[in-house]
Amino acid sequence: MQKETSHNRQVLRWFPVGINRNVTLLWLGGFISAAGDRIYEIALMWYVLQITGSAFQTGLVPAVALLAQLIVGLFAGVMVDHWPKKPIMVSADIVRAVLVGGAAVWVAHDHLPLWYIYSTAFALKTAGLFFTTATGVVLPELVPRVQLLQTNAFLELTQRLTALTSRSLGGGIVAVLGTAGAMAGNAFSFGISACCIALVRLPRTVQPPPMPRQSGTMLTALSEGFAFIRQHLLLRPLISLAVGANVGGGLVVGLTPVLVQQQLGGDVTILGLLSGALVFGGLLGTTMVTRWGHRLPLGTSLIGSFVVYGGVLLLLSGVGWWPVALLLFAIQGWALALNTAPLETLLQVQTPPALRGRVFTTFGVLVNLGSPLAIMLGAWGAETIGLSWMYLCAGGLVLSCGIWGWLHTGLRRTTA
Repeated sequence: MQKETSHNRQVLRWFPVGINRNVTLLWLGGFISAAGDRIYEIALMWYVLQITGSAFQTGLVPAVALLAQLIVGLFAGVMVDHWPKKPIMVSADIVRAVLVGGAAVWVAHDHLPLWYIYSTAFALKTAGLFFTTATGVVLPELVPRVQLLQTNAFLELTQRLTALTSRSLGGGIVAVLGTAGAMAGNAFSFGISACCIALVRLPRTVQPPPMPRQSGTMLTALSEGFAFIRQHLLLRPLISLAVGANVGGGLVVGLTPVLVQQQLGGDVTILGLLSGALVFGGLLGTTMVTRWGHRLPLGTSLIGSFVVYGGVLLLLSGVGWWPVALLLFAIQGWALALNTAPLETLLQVQTPPALRGRVFTTFGVLVNLGSPLAIMLGAWGAETIGLSWMYLCAGGLVLSCGIWGWLHTGLRRTTA
């Protein structure tokens, strides 16, 4: 029996979804929709830059999306904790299919207004927040705890692999199919994802409690997520580190198209290649987590990723040759991938099932609290003091957070 268990764990390191029908369906839905989502992202950002010529307005797209997370996030966690999970995920896919399909129709008629772009970015982020929160809540109910880290890492690994292909080819696909065709493909992918999620069979062992109907009860439910994080000795310092690093990264998160156009002298094809390099690096990092993640302390992984990320941003401030930028984007993706699956697993394992939705969204809101302002500040700074200065500021802040975390011995040695 021991030999069989060891063999199963070895298989799970590389293909955990193959023995679980429900996780396979979750994986397949995300696998299909992720490809169209990355192409849509490239198409939308490039479209805004082309019709406006403004780095500020281009950077507003991800800023509005993050604003949705801050405004809706906390209440989404309460709703996910108290509503059936599968209808939430299916509805989120349907809503996203309709929104992106509408954008494709606007573009096909040569008139996609900015108000629709920004409002759609807000709505897409809201629907995606419900979907990802519900997925994170139900996954621990579908796999044994000993397999959870490998399953999280594998799901992320396959999504990164899909994103690598779609982002690398995204510029060419937009050039061939046009912006409207790329958006229509994304809408179709959400429809397929909804069908996959509808076939998932969730266990009935844990029934969601009734939804609070009074405002006071709702606020009490919200406060439970804050209280859990505030009292958790591990999550408090992690939030401090992540907040500072996210603000630093937010200064340049919407400036990649501007980097391509102004500093690298490239076009949408180079933009797609840079996005692909970012995902390729993430693919390597996630593969490392899938294979060896259980051997690396969580704190060391998180802190090390921010140190490398900050260094990459500093180097990007002076890059003028796109092959070097490709390498730096790959390193950046590798570094950031070292914390995603371990952190998600930590939240899943150490949070009671009835609180997972609120803890997930509360943690996300707290970490990203300053990101929308940072994105807008970065877009404004790129037009006033220059793109290189914004990368220098971003890299310096992220690197400082990483160094602070490394000096925090307890945080560095933290394990799941």
